[in-house]
Amino acid sequence: MEKVKFETFTVYIVSFFIYAGYYIGLSIIFTTENQYLSRFYSIPLRLGLSFIMLYFIYKSRHVFLNNYKVILLLLYFSFYYIIKILYTENSGAYLVRPWYEYILFYFIYCLIPFLYFSSIDYNKYYNTILNAFLQSGIILGLLSLIIFKDALTGGGVGRISMLSHETGKEVISPLALAYSGALTFLLSLYKLIYQKVNLFSIITCIIALLSSGLLFLLGSTRGALLGILLGITLLILYSDFRRKFLIIGLMIATIPLIYIGIESTGSSILDRTTDTLQTGESSGRDVLWREAFTEFLNNPIFGGRIEVSGIYPHNIFLELLMSTGVIGLFLFLQFLYLILKRNYKQFEIKPQYLIAALILTIGIAQHLVTGALWGAITLFAGLGLLNTLKKGK
Repeated sequence: MEKVKFETFTVYIVSFFIYAGYYIGLSIIFTTENQYLSRFYSIPLRLGLSFIMLYFIYKSRHVFLNNYKVILLLLYFSFYYIIKILYTENSGAYLVRPWYEYILFYFIYCLIPFLYFSSIDYNKYYNTILNAFLQSGIILGLLSLIIFKDALTGGGVGRISMLSHETGKEVISPLALAYSGALTFLLSLYKLIYQKVNLFSIITCIIALLSSGLLFLLGSTRGALLGILLGITLLILYSDFRRKFLIIGLMIATIPLIYIGIESTGSSILDRTTDTLQTGESSGRDVLWREAFTEFLNNPIFGGRIEVSGIYPHNIFLELLMSTGVIGLFLFLQFLYLILKRNYKQFEIKPQYLIAALILTIGIAQHLVTGALWGAITLFAGLGLLNTLKKGK
């Protein structure tokens, strides 16, 4: 019994802090205006989580024999990606970070989370994972309300990053808030639609929806909007008629609330989305994408550098082509294909697998338009959950 409680506790802790929960502490540090302290928070937390995950990966190492093809593909890709990091460092190209940080981040944000979530008993712990993600999102939303209440009641800020321009004070990344809000929104919607809920659960879900809406509006990120739309589509696609009706009804009912939220917070999400649709404005990403594609054309088979012009291209598939070429992209897509092929039919049979699919959906949406491969934690966590090797009954 004590062993089960300990494992449940560690699953909760890892799930809580792996994404939104991490930004709770970071937000508090940013309010002190001592941003340099963030390393004293981030490094111990990430290393602590990694050691916990490595311990359970080691304990469950035998289960990896059940699905060695997926694991081998990931290990082949990881080895090749590390080689390309070392190649970039020794090519004389400019890197924003020291080369060893890219390798460390890849292990902490990608490889270890994937192996950890692959090794746990998903059917045993999916509720623990769901509640941890939801509760971390709620706390982050309520904390953001406290931190940014003056800006919100003062007519809004468009996007919280604008506070840095107006006040000179550094604020937490709008991307962190927007994608945390998008994930919290989808998971709370899942809980309302798919699980039996009592009054307390309904109130919790309503708070989660409201706080996630605040996070989303503060971040005003188009990729997060894409993630929400993809997630809702996924829920509708794998729902029966009653649930389809409920989801669509809820979405229609929330339109006025969304409009009121945008107007009252001064969020720039509609303006930014309209600009993208009408003018193709992409915040300079089109330049990065062209440079990344040129690097791929110069090195189509094996790929070139992991960064061009001192930055990643803000699109994971272009990044793979640019840095690892056709070989790296093939290994990654084959890895992705094997996981999805085995599990996509499970969404109808076992709706709890939609929790993992929603986490993966946010990861894909985010890394289609921003972020680097070495920091794709939601993408690899979602893939790990779908690749669960130790099946429950």
